[in-house]
Amino acid sequence: VESVQSSVEAIKQLTKRATQQAEQGVDHDGRVLSQLGALKQKLAVEKISMEATINNLSTSSQNSQHKLDIVNKEVAELLSQISELRSQLEEAHRNKSDVEA
Repeated sequence: VESVQSSVEAIKQLTKRATQQAEQGVDHDGRVLSQLGALKQKLAVEKISMEATINNLSTSSQNSQHKLDIVNKEVAELLSQISELRSQLEEAHRNKSDVEA
């Protein structure tokens, strides 16, 4: 009877330890899942922030490109006007030389 009781007590102790370990494992898994959930939320917020930043940069880049296109067009017009004025100046010098000669 004593050996049966000691065997039953040993089994109860093993069962108790196994249950405690299982509960600790469940608690640990719960903490890990909670941390992963918090990380997932943080990453979702960061993703939204990054998407907004990318959209702002894209818009800014498009605006800058538009302004650059306008400036390039104005520079081309000015170069054309300068070329035309040089031609007129050369013509005026030739006419002056012809008149003086």
